[in-house]
Amino acid sequence: MSRQLGISLVEILVVIAILAIAAGFAIPNVGGWNCAREVRNDFDNLNGLMQTLRVEAMARNRSMMARVERGGNKALIRAWMSRKSSPGSPNCGGSNWDYLGAGQVIQIKDVQFKRASLTNHGRDHCFHPDGTASSARYTVTAQCAGENTSYKTQIFGITGFLERTKYNTKTRRWDEL
Repeated sequence: MSRQLGISLVEILVVIAILAIAAGFAIPNVGGWNCAREVRNDFDNLNGLMQTLRVEAMARNRSMMARVERGGNKALIRAWMSRKSSPGSPNCGGSNWDYLGAGQVIQIKDVQFKRASLTNHGRDHCFHPDGTASSARYTVTAQCAGENTSYKTQIFGITGFLERTKYNTKTRRWDEL
């Protein structure tokens, strides 16, 4: 009796066919996962900026402002600090602010959205030294693999607290993160 060693051409072709079929199912899911991850990164960057401004306002005894320069796709948000010390809660907006981007004494990186679309209610949002804030709501959304991926940040004025939620398409509710 002779023993055959090795793999036949038919066996190799069967393995290649199985791998091709598995890759066909996996590749579309990877694209959707990457998109969802980029949307979450945009959302996390937005919340990181808001938390930084909240802390800096109390630490420096000055109001801090997030100004939406561009909304929608490719949104851009910049950080600003009031020029004067503010014991209370001054109005948000106006021209009495210093930009905190590159090259400034305090540098807070601008938030540039890569994938998601930003919807906000109002252009400017402020955090004040006394811990209060102007109330605001930001929604970050993108279409990923045929499904909407949405996150929302609600900022409560009296406490400056940030509530972060994600829309659950199965239950059709906003779930807290």
